Amino acid sequence: MNIHIVNNTHIEYLAQKFFPDDQVVRDGDVLNVGPLAPNLDDYRSARKQFFDEYYLSPLPDTAFWSAEFARTMPEVRRICFWLTNSLNDQLAASLWATRLRSLGIAGTDVDVVIAGSTTNALRSASLCQDLLPDWVLARRPLSSNEWAALQEWWVAITNPTPNMFLRLLSIQTPNGVVPFRDSLRILLGRYPDSRTGLSDWEELLLRHIASKQDSSITAPRLMGEVVCRLSDRIDQPGDLTLMQVLLRMDQVATSFPLVQSFERDWPFRRTKFSLTALGRAVLQGQENYLAYRPIDRWVGGVHLDSSEGRVWVREGDGLVLWPSLAPA
Repeated sequence: MNIHIVNNTHIEYLAQKFFPDDQVVRDGDVLNVGPLAPNLDDYRSARKQFFDEYYLSPLPDTAFWSAEFARTMPEVRRICFWLTNSLNDQLAASLWATRLRSLGIAGTDVDVVIAGSTTNALRSASLCQDLLPDWVLARRPLSSNEWAALQEWWVAITNPTPNMFLRLLSIQTPNGVVPFRDSLRILLGRYPDSRTGLSDWEELLLRHIASKQDSSITAPRLMGEVVCRLSDRIDQPGDLTLMQVLLRMDQVATSFPLVQSFERDWPFRRTKFSLTALGRAVLQGQENYLAYRPIDRWVGGVHLDSSEGRVWVREGDGLVLWPSLAPA
């Protein structure tokens, strides 16, 4: 038996099309948002709780975590990871390697297919071509170093402090080696900026609103324009994720809003958003949002929690503790 493990529907379609006799398993989690537990026994329960609270929907079921999947491992001949260069796929590959090793799979049994960008994979799926794309033909075995590195990265990403993650980021690796270090570096953007207190997604949304002539925009237009702008980036949040980020900055969620929502309806088809005075000041670096609103956010295994004094912020190419700005 051969198994292909994928993380999005476009690549799932391609794997099923070109390898109809093999089993294709889609994981489908959004690993670049929310907590990641190091212990695999706790991992799924933590993700389920996060989905229930953040997305108000259940965590998608997947065969990858089923007991049946574990029972088939002795029958497996080859396993193939299908990856893009996205942050989400690099995180997923680290998780897959860790899970498979716990099931007795050796790195010598695992191949990798690298699609390049998510846009490239989508283009290949949309063309419905009959010939294998060149990037699928470039399928290769994972090296022993890559297999070990994937598991080491998972330990670093799920660690309760960012020290190990920063250390691995500082190690130079050749291009094309899995996992892609430049993709994983994007995870630093989830931490608040030391000057503004904003994450990369928060700043992106505020800047897009500020760019409008009347400094206001409807929610559907805002989500559509921002998602389109991010279509070729390594980090591609969906509109639902971005909407949750936006709603946590408005007057309904906090006494110190950065955006004002008005004409509010459900599901936000006519709702408009504009910047508040505080939002403009924070965006310009005149105020730091952390001074106004406590933070309670997960970045992988790191729990940013103002109440416990455990808040790391981006400073240059690294992270420092807030508010003392002691090196992490």
